[in-house]
Amino acid sequence: MRWFLNSVRAALISFSFSAIAGAALAQELIPERRAVVTAEQDLPGGDIASIFDTTIEACERACLTNTRCDAYVYNTRNGSCFAKNGPGEGVFFEGAYSAIVLDADAAVRARAADRRAELGFLPDWDLQYAYDQAAGLGRQHTTGPWTAEDHLLAAGEAEARGDWAGAAAYTGAALNLTDDAATWDDFARRQLEAGKADPNQSGYFYFQAFQSAMNAYLRAENPALRHTILVTLAEVLEVNGRGRDTVQALRLAQSLQERTDTAALLDDAIGKYGFRVAETQVQSDLARPRICATFSEDLAASGVDYSTYVQLTEPGMVVEAGGYRQLCVGGLEHGKRYTVTFREGLPAADGQTMATSVEITQYVRDRSPGVWFPGRGYVLPKTGDAALPVETVNTRALDLTLYRVTDRNLIRSIQDYYFGTPINAYSEEYFADTVGEALWTGTATVAQDVNRDVTTRLPMAEALDGLPAGIYALKAAVPGVDPYETAPAWQWFVISDLGVTTLSGIDGLHVFVRSLGTAAAKPGIEVELLNRSNAVLGTALTDDQGYAVFDAGLTRGTGGSAPAMVVAKEGEADIAFLSLTDPEFDLSDRGVEGREAAPPVDVFMTTDRGAYRAGETVYVTALARDAEQAAIEGIPLTAVVNRPDGVEYARSVVTDTGGGYVLAQPIAASAPRGVWRVELFADLEAPALSAKTFLVEDFLPERIDFDLTLPDSALTLGAATPTDLTIDARYLFGAPGAGLAIEGEVLLRAASGLSAWPGYVFGRHDQPFSALYSSLDGGMTDDAGQAVLPVILPEVEDPFRPLEAVVTVRVAEGSGRPVEREVTKRLSPAEVLIGVKPMFDGVAGEGSEARLWLLDLGAGGVHDRDRRRSGQARGRPGGGWRAGRLGHLCAGGCAGGWWQGRDLDRVLRRLVCARRCHGNARHAGTVP
Repeated sequence: MRWFLNSVRAALISFSFSAIAGAALAQELIPERRAVVTAEQDLPGGDIASIFDTTIEACERACLTNTRCDAYVYNTRNGSCFAKNGPGEGVFFEGAYSAIVLDADAAVRARAADRRAELGFLPDWDLQYAYDQAAGLGRQHTTGPWTAEDHLLAAGEAEARGDWAGAAAYTGAALNLTDDAATWDDFARRQLEAGKADPNQSGYFYFQAFQSAMNAYLRAENPALRHTILVTLAEVLEVNGRGRDTVQALRLAQSLQERTDTAALLDDAIGKYGFRVAETQVQSDLARPRICATFSEDLAASGVDYSTYVQLTEPGMVVEAGGYRQLCVGGLEHGKRYTVTFREGLPAADGQTMATSVEITQYVRDRSPGVWFPGRGYVLPKTGDAALPVETVNTRALDLTLYRVTDRNLIRSIQDYYFGTPINAYSEEYFADTVGEALWTGTATVAQDVNRDVTTRLPMAEALDGLPAGIYALKAAVPGVDPYETAPAWQWFVISDLGVTTLSGIDGLHVFVRSLGTAAAKPGIEVELLNRSNAVLGTALTDDQGYAVFDAGLTRGTGGSAPAMVVAKEGEADIAFLSLTDPEFDLSDRGVEGREAAPPVDVFMTTDRGAYRAGETVYVTALARDAEQAAIEGIPLTAVVNRPDGVEYARSVVTDTGGGYVLAQPIAASAPRGVWRVELFADLEAPALSAKTFLVEDFLPERIDFDLTLPDSALTLGAATPTDLTIDARYLFGAPGAGLAIEGEVLLRAASGLSAWPGYVFGRHDQPFSALYSSLDGGMTDDAGQAVLPVILPEVEDPFRPLEAVVTVRVAEGSGRPVEREVTKRLSPAEVLIGVKPMFDGVAGEGSEARLWLLDLGAGGVHDRDRRRSGQARGRPGGGWRAGRLGHLCAGGCAGGWWQGRDLDRVLRRLVCARRCHGNARHAGTVP
């Protein structure tokens, strides 16, 4: 019963050791010191510290973190702790726990990092659990005065009589003394069997066994023992519901030492948990349907032709990359049944392969009825034959409902993400009750071409007859379908002749109102400025130029007082609005960003140099100007100089000299090196008016210089002969740089595009090009200071995007101090390049038309306008570039979190379109 008593006593002690483990795990995998605990025992003498009113965990932590402490005694009666060094023999003391401290084997701790690297399939938090278990084992299984052999003998006897829990407890007590890998493996095995024997405690024992198996492997050195431990770990992982990791553990075991029995276990695990087809999906609602297979592991992003691993049954079928872990088969037709076979050997990104072939048979049904509006919003004229385009599939009729949103509900409709977006079925009732007013219902007849998108012009004259100018939302639904499955489409539009433009600056908010029909200025228009809480901040009338302005103070509110919208009204006849919370139209990418508007006090500051030696003086010059660039006199500015570590180094008041300021700041010889910062303040509680950084370093001026020259001929990937790089070195005092050592490297990286084709993006979005380095052959300059080095580009497959090579060369002078120069040269494309230029800003709005310019460049980056897009493309035998499909996305409505989309012709492969769905989530799709 000794093990039982020890376990009961240990149950009174907290198992938690997170305070030590949390701090130690970042550096350690095996605790540096451990405690061997004995119950009902005192260790007299040797006291070095006393702690009262504490816990046994804190007592143990205090001893383990004190290098002088090699034992401790904790009295449970009064919560007192006594750290000891060299105590006497143990004596009986009821209610006391004593412990001696042992050091871990340094060699075992040193190789634990290598064992951890081999367990790369396990996350860090798993290893933290193992560390916690090892750190708290002494208190969980008290060892007492018995030896490790005594405990292991008792464990064997308990195992023989089927007492697995007792066997595990004895083994844990022995581990406090031995801490060896084989005993940890026995500990894991016995805990595993204890879990099988006691279903009520299986979760606890299985988790403990998992931690024990990890601890065993971290301490193991012999490959045979590591193999055995990994087999135990695999079984433990499986009972813990981690089948994928079971396969990884058995693969690692076989890589260390092949065994027939383990091979059988691995084959069985692969069949149950290995790389396989996890799910199939028929994307029949696309105009070009697909059958997709989702795999249990990531697929290789590049370098693998998966089409060779898919057996197709009909001409025209093609293999396409799908979404996450997906392969798809396209080129299908609706209303037909297809069979596709994914062949044995199909590889995953981590090297796993499919063990057997998988045959999939699926029927591609007709597309579900659907409706969507191609545009995000329209401004319709107040008169005339107003109409809206709508797109449908597999329906002949639509149910229409027209809502009006008053100007008082505009703020709420935008804040609640109603305006400009489809309204889902969950929110429609609330919208109809509190935001929009239903004015008209009707039906529309549309054309139908089975499984094809059809665009129909919806005349709005009847629905809008007699309605005033305002903001409206039209709902179009397919009759007889579940709105939660097939969401209706929504089109927001404004009936108005007022065009509103706003400009914001430090002098206020400027509003311009013009006629949309004639572009003439609209005088006498009442303009209201609303805040986020829907209150009117101010009202203004436009002048004869259609211009109105709101004072700057009205635009500086925060929270609910912040400006949110401008509403323009022409009496009761017309209304228009413009949100101030949406992104403004940004002209910075068009080269007209200019300088930000000057604040009331505009300070320009500069230093006489950018770098200084310690011990020198930094001279700072500053000019204070107003918004009209006139000098501001009489402002005392405070200069604050900060060291590289952020500590303030000096502070002084700089006197004004006609709007100019000069500061001389000495830097001590012992000052820290690095980037310093000087700031000028008019008010120390306010942000700095200006700031400047400078460098303090120990440096010597360069004594040599050299030129790098590459030939005018273009660089290309895979060139048969290297390109010569010419180096011409010279001393700055005129002599040739003879006999100087040369070294360097070549960096191959993606270029930022082609200057001749601004705005175009090249290459696949999901295959970014990773920069590659290769070293140059070193050399020496000749008597004339010249040298020629061969430049060989790193070997890489053509990524079908512009590349550039950055050649960096260092020439060392006699003192060994190198001088570095670099030259950058664009590579000439060896293959066809396909460029995409979006004609929208950033993200295409929901329901809007995403226009793209496509560019086809031949080898060498030359645009051949006469070359046909189909047929032979230069540099790529067998055909030109192909257009793909944008499925589930783009130009579609949103239903249940998925985009119901339509095909877009001539869109490049792997194009991604991402937009906001119901105002709260972004979805991305792929052009296969």
